[in-house]
Amino acid sequence: MKSNESTTDFCIRLLKIANFPLIVLIAPFFLLIISVILLITSVKFIQSDSEISEKLIKYSLKSISISRIINLGNPVYNNYSNIVYKSAKVMEEVFETARVTNEFASKILGDQQYDLPKYTNTISGSLDRIHTDFGFLQSDINELNDIGGKKLKKYLGTYKIDINEYKSRLVLLKNFTSRLSILLGMDKPMKYLILFQNNMELRPTGGFIGSFAIISLDKGKLTEIVVNDVYSADGQLKGHVDPPEPIRVHLGEGGWFLRDANWDPSFPDSALKIEWFLDKEIGTKVDGVIAIDLEFIQKVLQVIGPINLVDFDKTITADNLYVSTQDEVESDFFPGSIKKASFVTGLLNQLMIELESIKSDKYRLLLNAIYTSLEERHIQLFLHDLNAQESVNSLGYSGSIEMNTDCGMRCYVDTYSVIDANLGVNKANLFIKREQELNLTISKRTIGHDLLVTYQNVSSQAFGNSVVYKSYTRLVLPKNAKLISLKSYDLDGKGEDLSFESIDINDRKEIGFLINVIPNSSKKIKAAWDIETDNLENGGEVRLLVRKQAGTVNDNFKAIIYERDISLTGRVPTVYTTNLRKDFSLKLFFQP
Repeated sequence: MKSNESTTDFCIRLLKIANFPLIVLIAPFFLLIISVILLITSVKFIQSDSEISEKLIKYSLKSISISRIINLGNPVYNNYSNIVYKSAKVMEEVFETARVTNEFASKILGDQQYDLPKYTNTISGSLDRIHTDFGFLQSDINELNDIGGKKLKKYLGTYKIDINEYKSRLVLLKNFTSRLSILLGMDKPMKYLILFQNNMELRPTGGFIGSFAIISLDKGKLTEIVVNDVYSADGQLKGHVDPPEPIRVHLGEGGWFLRDANWDPSFPDSALKIEWFLDKEIGTKVDGVIAIDLEFIQKVLQVIGPINLVDFDKTITADNLYVSTQDEVESDFFPGSIKKASFVTGLLNQLMIELESIKSDKYRLLLNAIYTSLEERHIQLFLHDLNAQESVNSLGYSGSIEMNTDCGMRCYVDTYSVIDANLGVNKANLFIKREQELNLTISKRTIGHDLLVTYQNVSSQAFGNSVVYKSYTRLVLPKNAKLISLKSYDLDGKGEDLSFESIDINDRKEIGFLINVIPNSSKKIKAAWDIETDNLENGGEVRLLVRKQAGTVNDNFKAIIYERDISLTGRVPTVYTTNLRKDFSLKLFFQP
């Protein structure tokens, strides 16, 4: 019996010894897989829960670090483990930069003096290191030519992870942060206009200007916030200013004031006009304009929680913000009333107070809300500092409209934007659903466009004229675009030609027309235009860019691509269905 037991124990020990090399070989690979899973999962949590994301990154780094220590030197394994390790290190550096930025934000809003250049230099240096690490990571990925490398590159392409794009944006962010000391008043006190645009009453740059705030900064400290009602400011304008013709004709305003000054859909141009009115009305000059809308306010409320408006006996939350604003500003309102402005002024004033006392553990969430709002054009920036503004514009945060179609000898940038201006003196945009369908026909010498814009007013007819959507809409096109037709269709399918005005401004053409959409109905606008170009005579690239209007949330969008005498290269879809939460961009390559 003892002999049999000894034999059994020996066999077990022998099996363990035999499996040891297998375990040694498998363990690094197993840890690599765990690290990759943790890394991918952390990316998914970045916006929803950054703390979990940061913890997952740390676990990923530990796993891959152990794996690299016990690895037996397999070159293929080394290549992939290096990529995972460098990716995790980049993410770790991003979180460290966010931590410093959070601390920086607390210093700006706090009461103590601090070393402003120290923080701006630290953030700028971190962005520089991240940019360098991205470069090394990109080189490692480019050198992978095996099956795994091809799959990795395909994965990056599928999810539109463009490392070159990240590197370019990092350079722009670094350039911007290098100007932060100046922007925050290191050399002299700075003033900025915070413009509140109510996107329930959509206007060209995002919404009706109900109120605004002037903030002052000195040596990196927020020293003063003064909230103003736009009607109070407008009442101080001396003299008369003729309004744009659509405001005079369709809004019935005999003069032009700050509240309607955001008429140009390109925000920097409107910002200059807004600054002019601000100076003439209340004698204040500023160093830049920052526009925000209700969608951004909603994101902020999700971070800081409910706020109480004592004067209105209301508690405003992220969930009831739109409805509460609608109830207050529409109840007993008449043209010339300041009721809607006083409510949004009270809301903005209380919000500023809450932000001054926000707890430091919420800065990261607040910064994420700011970043998302910049990406989705719910925040727009116009700064007098030319270097900073150049970076802001390149990042896409200025709200500018640029129709530069030139991208090379065999390349054409095809772009357009639909811009609404609600002139119904109401908050009908709360009930408006808008969607766009673009049929694009591309040939060697012509790019043809058929655009169908559908407006649906989902409000009840019980509201009557208070929610009729009266919009002066502009189709913004490149200057060389040739409009072929513009029609309007009602529910019964009956169509009619629309009257329109066409004007050329800088490098763009604006086709303006009036539409009315009554409650519980819909209307379709169909526009057709051609653009002639010889850039595609021998094949080439078309870059489609559909610009999202500031203040809109997520218009449904569909693009259908047709070819005439040239052919698409590669296995690419010809139908794209998405929404315009952000600008829609697409690169198409053709061969003759």
